[in-house]
Amino acid sequence: MTATFGGLVLAGHTADGRPRCIGGVGTGFTAATRRNIRAVLDKVRRQTSPLDDPPPEPVARTAWWVEPMFVADIEYREISGDGLLRHPSFRGIRTAQAPDEVGLSS
Repeated sequence: MTATFGGLVLAGHTADGRPRCIGGVGTGFTAATRRNIRAVLDKVRRQTSPLDDPPPEPVARTAWWVEPMFVADIEYREISGDGLLRHPSFRGIRTAQAPDEVGLSS
């Protein structure tokens, strides 16, 4: 098993509270942050996706899943027509917000 990861799958909640994929982020991490996040995510790994709809390929093909317990602070340029973040960059983990409080941006 590797000590780090390539990127994170991102999700937000629809108006009715269902989690939906909004893309992925693979940049903005320091090496230490990648190791620390990976150590935490290994503890909450699960066999199936927590998303109602499968994420786009190739994300679905290469992802391994975790319980949705964390909120990432992500900077991005815009949201594409299909609802995915464009040019996302990781900025940190938000500790004052619960995952179910994250909605979808318009």
